[in-house]
Amino acid sequence: MNATLTIKQEAFAEEVFRLGNRKQAEAYRRAYPASKTWSDAAVSVAASRLMRNPKVALRVRELQDEVARANKITVERVVNEYAKLAFTDLPGIVTFDGATMSVADFDTLTPAQRACIQSFKVKTDREMQNGDDGRPAATPVQQVEVKLYSKQAALDKLGEFLGIGKSRAEEEPEGPLRIGFTQVTIYNEPRHKQDPNDDDQTHEH
Repeated sequence: MNATLTIKQEAFAEEVFRLGNRKQAEAYRRAYPASKTWSDAAVSVAASRLMRNPKVALRVRELQDEVARANKITVERVVNEYAKLAFTDLPGIVTFDGATMSVADFDTLTPAQRACIQSFKVKTDREMQNGDDGRPAATPVQQVEVKLYSKQAALDKLGEFLGIGKSRAEEEPEGPLRIGFTQVTIYNEPRHKQDPNDDDQTHEH
């Protein structure tokens, strides 16, 4: 704990660190339990005012820097990861052959291509197809569902970093960070926290 902060200020700083800057209001409610009965607007104002306290802002930055150093996180590394998501094309991960799509062998994918994959799952269904003897038979058909991180979300984050256009932080000051994804289904057959913000202070709600 930073000795220059009150217990609740420290709690707020730690919650902002854990939840992220976009959830300052939630961090305030956790650090100041009495605020749970306040209106959302009152909490947002109080949280914003507290974050403008230089000591609180510095403490949040200290916590962030500790984690960044421990995990060797740099701006360059983060930008590089976003660039992978933004500029790696789908072909090479998924191949097209007429009406049929298939997923490339994972071992053949480049690190950038692998980074684009959020998740995948494989399931087997049975479909009626003609057998070697020409008669209809239930035949196993493997289906692969691949989820790729959104190129647009990655481009938006790179744009914010480079100062291109309006940032999402300006458009959406509160709320969770949403990282979208693109979903591709592949078939092997054609298919279409005493301080100014203490609990006993009266606020207009």
